[in-house]
Amino acid sequence: MKKLFIISLVTLGLSGTLTAQQESQFTQFYLNPYIFNPAASGMTSLIDVNLGFRQQWAGFSGAPRTIFGTVHSRIKFNKKDGNALQEFRPDGAFFSSPQVSTGVLKHVVGGRIYSDQMGPFNKMSLGASYSFHFPLVKSVNMSFGVSGGWSNFGLNPDKVNLYHQNDASYMNLLTNGGNQNFFDMQAGTMIYSKYFEIGYSMTQVIGNKYAVESINTGSRFERHHFIYLAGNIDLNETWTVSPALFMRTVKNAPFNFEGMLRVQYKRMTWLGVGYRNTGSLTISAGANFAKNFRIGYSYDAGIGKYRNVQSGGSHEILLGFMIGKNRKLEKEIDKSKKEEE
Repeated sequence: MKKLFIISLVTLGLSGTLTAQQESQFTQFYLNPYIFNPAASGMTSLIDVNLGFRQQWAGFSGAPRTIFGTVHSRIKFNKKDGNALQEFRPDGAFFSSPQVSTGVLKHVVGGRIYSDQMGPFNKMSLGASYSFHFPLVKSVNMSFGVSGGWSNFGLNPDKVNLYHQNDASYMNLLTNGGNQNFFDMQAGTMIYSKYFEIGYSMTQVIGNKYAVESINTGSRFERHHFIYLAGNIDLNETWTVSPALFMRTVKNAPFNFEGMLRVQYKRMTWLGVGYRNTGSLTISAGANFAKNFRIGYSYDAGIGKYRNVQSGGSHEILLGFMIGKNRKLEKEIDKSKKEEE
């Protein structure tokens, strides 16, 4: 019976609490789709760096908390590839979001690191990715991407309350470290243009089992399937409406989707509202500022029967940094003046 307790504990974490949330969910999925789809890297041909933090169900003990970082960039293998990075030197306090680049072949590499804490469970991941982009037509590209890396899943004894304080199976788990290291993969594809993005991806592709030494919990890291749709509708030179839909499915868990509608001002600042079918209304806002930076914030509020559980709401913040090929304007001006002389 004691062994059944620890197996039940871990199974609850992987097949109960975590079945719908083995992979983190993000409200600002439209700002960094690369986090769940390696094929979404390099769509703008810039070096794109993102740092993020998400606190779900603030005020609820053991609520999920996620910290992550991503980076990706186009590379070139020979001179025929042209410039790997597009020109990017915005002026002013705020700047318009860079447009996606299409009509060319692109090779893109990237990396991702994140830490998830969910009650007594924690997961660390570190991985690298590669994606290949090619034009379907001049204005539309398609990409395929894959990523792989190391993951560690473990148990935090400080957050476990035992009915039997000397549970032999639990002590055996701790003796063996309570942690599992494993290799895992992601894969995905994207079709994108200036006006729309369509993507499908799968995470935890290998479907590793959770087992620590002699203890086999019978649980596994299930494959997650994601579908991502987004668009940009220019009403005029000032206003853009950007709808987005994110869907996920995983074995033994309810189908999950969330929709977001943003209004952008000159593609520099934005305000959005959304809905998640697991009982949340979301509000988000953000801006591109200081020539290279982007910041976004979102708040999720529980509604209906989830109002009390999510009374503190969920908070998410993302900070991005974009790097491109800078033109040496001063040198160009000096050179032009010398030529005129």
